[in-house]
Parts: sequence; structure tokens; C-alpha cells
Amino acid sequence: MASGGCTTSYTIATNSPSTVTITASYGGDSIHTTSSGSSTLTINHLNPTSTTMTPNSAVLPSNRTLTFTVQTSDTSSSPTTLSGTVSFNDNNNGGTFNPVSCTLPSATCVTTYTSPANPLNVITINATYSGDSTHSSSSAISQISTSPVSTNKTYATTTSVTSSSTTFTPGSSIMVAASVTDTSNPSSSMIGIISWSDNGAGGIFSPNVCILSNNKCTLTYTPPTSISGGITITATYAGDSTHSGSSGTSSLSISSSAQSSTQSPAPSTPSTPSTPPQQSSTPSTEQTTPPVPSQSSVPSSSSTASTTPSTTSTPSTQSSPSTPSSPRSSSSTASTTPSVTSSTPSVSSARSPASSPSTSTSSSESSNTASSSSNPQQTSSAAVVRQIVNVPEEIFSKAISVLEGFFHKL
Repeated sequence: MASGGCTTSYTIATNSPSTVTITASYGGDSIHTTSSGSSTLTINHLNPTSTTMTPNSAVLPSNRTLTFTVQTSDTSSSPTTLSGTVSFNDNNNGGTFNPVSCTLPSATCVTTYTSPANPLNVITINATYSGDSTHSSSSAISQISTSPVSTNKTYATTTSVTSSSTTFTPGSSIMVAASVTDTSNPSSSMIGIISWSDNGAGGIFSPNVCILSNNKCTLTYTPPTSISGGITITATYAGDSTHSGSSGTSSLSISSSAQSSTQSPAPSTPSTPSTPPQQSSTPSTEQTTPPVPSQSSVPSSSSTASTTPSTTSTPSTQSSPSTPSSPRSSSSTASTTPSVTSSTPSVSSARSPASSPSTSTSSSESSNTASSSSNPQQTSSAAVVRQIVNVPEEIFSKAISVLEGFFHKL
């Protein structure tokens, strides 16, 4: 108590009810009694707010100008619309803001800050929301580095690549996207272009480059129609005046259904045509043996022509006793001749068809075929005949002359 009164401050609890009664009690003294008094307060609760600023740290570029974005929001369980203002200052470092403040309910405030010509090494930027009748105040800060070394510094970046699908079907388009981040300040905004490559796979990007927007860009990629393996997509960021370039990759694998369809069965090997039957290496006697001039001394009688094979036949044909005992008998010769000529072809008929037409006429091809398949000796006799007909013509003619002389004696 001083001069009959005293003053105090009261802070309302965060969980205070809407009405609070304030009571003041006087304890009395030696000559005064105690007393008390009260006052009722109506509590107007303020919703909490949050203020953020980007970039929250930055390097002053060569033009000494930076743009800041401030966002204030109601963080209560039942948010309401904000009013009031957001103001900016640099702690009286001599820089300027344009604008110096912004009026809510705009959810976002943007201002451009220009530093003084000779700034401090570090400038602190403050953004402060004043609050309103239903919202509490809040603030955010950002620090600017202005040292000569860091002013022209180029910051490293990372580029990541994502796609709408990790598998692809040849010829079917998918979406691919690239995102670029400042590794030292993830909230930093970047400009520039992204170039794309599928490392020579032959696909098509549409467009083949894209411009960053909010640090991202997206385009369409169409894989080639003829490919059986995976594809690696590469996105390359070119960088800007304060950020270095970087690149990122993403691997795509061909879908299982597309992979199985591209594996066509191996063509069947065409069958090898069957080898045509080998022609006999021994040409027929009528094709290889030149005709022998007709001999005037050869008897033209049927008995003589029929008897001729018996004289020149191989031992297998000499086994017939009837042939030499009846050389002039027409009937015995006629009966004997078919078996002899069928087993052993006549030399004169093979070599000189013109001189002995009767012998060629009496030799039946069908009989030869039947008898040669049933009689092994016939095959041996035919081989002997082939050896005879292949001798030089002069020797063959002499043999004919000897035979003619033999028949004359008979």
C-alpha cells in the first residue's frame, strides 16, 4: 500500500475459462480492519499463429537484392481468417524493403530487400505478424551472409528423377519428372533448364528439354518399340548464376508381358530335301559303248544268234549241257536262249546292236530284272560283261572275229 493503493499485472492462463474473477484482499493494520474487493474479467482467447519466411538463410548476390516470402497461418484446431499486418526490418542495417509491410488476410506476403552498399557480414531479416483481436502475434527471421567470399559463391545442387511407372511397355508413353535441390539451402529457388537422355536407347522425350518451375519439371517419354532390356533415364540440370549443375538417373525395366512377347520362337530349320537316288556309276552298255560296225561274216540265222550267248557266257551259263551239244538245232536253241540271255547279256548285242538285231530283240528287259534279282550268279555275269564292254574297241573287234571263226567251225 502506498497512498491508499497498489498496482499489479495479471497474465491469463492459456487454458483459462472465458470469465475470470479477480479478488484483492486488504489485511488491515493496527488501527484498520481487513477488507476485500473483486472484479470480473471476460477472457477473449487468441488463436495461436505461425509465421515462416523463405529463404530462411541466404547469400547476398552481386546485385545485393533478395526476395523473401512470408506466410502466416492460424495453427489452432479451429482456424479462422487472419487480419492485421506483417512488417519487415533488418535491425537498422540500412537496407530497404519493397514493400515495407503487407496487410492480411493475404496468406502470403512477398517483399524485395536491397542491402546497403557496405553491409555487415551478416544481416538479420525480421518478419513480424502483429496479431489481431482473435489471433496472437508471431515472427520469423532469416540471416543473410554478405562476406565477399560468399557473395559470389556457387552452391551445389542435387537432381533426382522419378517416373510414373518403374516398368514400361515398348512404344507406350510414361511421365518422367526431375527435381533439383540446393544442398545447402533446400528451400532456395532455382532457375534453369533440364536436358534429358535415355543413354542411346532410342526413345523420344517430348519436349527434349524443360524449364524448371518450383525447382521441378515434367515431360513425356516414349520408349523405342524394339527393345528387350532396361532403360536408364538421365536428367541434367545446367545450373544458374548461383547454383552449380547436377544430374540424376532413374532405371526403368521392361514389363514382363512385353518381355515375353519380344522373345519370338527360333525359326525352325528347313528340312533337308532327301538325296535323290544315286545314279549307277556304270553307264549302260548301249550309252557308253560305241556301236561296232556290222560284220558281213556274222551269220544272220536265228539259230546262230541264239547260240552265240552260250559260247561267250561265263562259267555259270556253261553249266547248261544242252547248249554245246546241239549248236544247229533250232528248237533246242530257242528253248535254251532265254535263260542264257537273261542271265548273261550278249556281248554282240551290247556292243553292236546294229549287227545283231535279233539278239537285242530276244533279250527282254523285264526278264533280265526278274532273273537278276533271283539268281546271284546273274549279277556276277553282268559284272563280267561290263568289264568286257569297257575294253578298247580294237580288242573287242578281235574277240568278235575269234567268235565268228569258232561258229564257222561248228
